[in-house]
Amino acid sequence: MESNKAFEQAFHDYTQRRYNQLTDDKLQREGRKILDKYAPQKLGRINSHSVFWMVASFAVFYYTDFYLALRFDHRIHRPWMYIGIGLVSTTVAIATYLIVYYHYYMKIREYEKHEPYAVPLATVTFISGMIVLCYALWPVWSILTPIILFTLFMGVVFISTILPF
Repeated sequence: MESNKAFEQAFHDYTQRRYNQLTDDKLQREGRKILDKYAPQKLGRINSHSVFWMVASFAVFYYTDFYLALRFDHRIHRPWMYIGIGLVSTTVAIATYLIVYYHYYMKIREYEKHEPYAVPLATVTFISGMIVLCYALWPVWSILTPIILFTLFMGVVFISTILPF
């Protein structure tokens, strides 16, 4: 309760254009305590939601016969599938370029300043690729196609987080 009154008093002083160093220091200490108490803890590479997405991805891959369907099912629109795979591969190539070249080789963390169009381009190509893949695979799994593709995508993302580099 005392901290609420202190906050109210500090806000009132601020609106009246008054400054009190003692109150300011007290609020900073209390704010720091709150931030330290509720600061998110650093999670390890493997946690419950990453295990969930990896297991779900493996289950979807296995129970939908995803590989066999891609290879042998005649209902798939092959030209559209190849276009979708090309678009998603372009996204992976852009991400690999940014991560390997800028992050590891050049040691630059803020690659947005050097390549401002890379992330928007990767976003557009990925969304386009997923839409095209949904269209290409729709005859096989119909309404489940977006769910299957999303689950496989999340599995790949979380599997890539446990890679050692």
